[in-house]
Amino acid sequence: MSSPCDGVVCNDDERGAISLVVAFGLGLIGLLALGIADLTLLADARSGAQTAADAAALAALQQMVVPVAGAPAPSEEAASYATRNGSDLVSCVCTEGAIESVVEVRRAVPALWLLPDVSWVSADARAIAEPPTSAPFPSGLSP
Repeated sequence: MSSPCDGVVCNDDERGAISLVVAFGLGLIGLLALGIADLTLLADARSGAQTAADAAALAALQQMVVPVAGAPAPSEEAASYATRNGSDLVSCVCTEGAIESVVEVRRAVPALWLLPDVSWVSADARAIAEPPTSAPFPSGLSP
């Protein structure tokens, strides 16, 4: 019976060393995949929170600048829009008659693998109503 080291210098102490390198490499790849998954979930939650904040700020501003009789207060309108977009309204600086609204919302983050303590992301938005300019209408159009 011949040995696998016939004709070649072979050290039996190094047999199986590649399996340790492969195992370590696979572990690193798995850790990297979990990190990428966590970052993707965080980015998605942050994007959703920003969308909710933008919608809430615009809804509050619309109610502040052009109030509708019987409609909810601007802060209630902002909370409604934040909720419809999957977030919670944290604060709303929206006084009736003002021309600026500032809101902050927070959104729950799904369970993360590497960052288990992160459960919320927040976003804020500001909307400003500018008075109309006195620019003339383009030719052929009337107000």
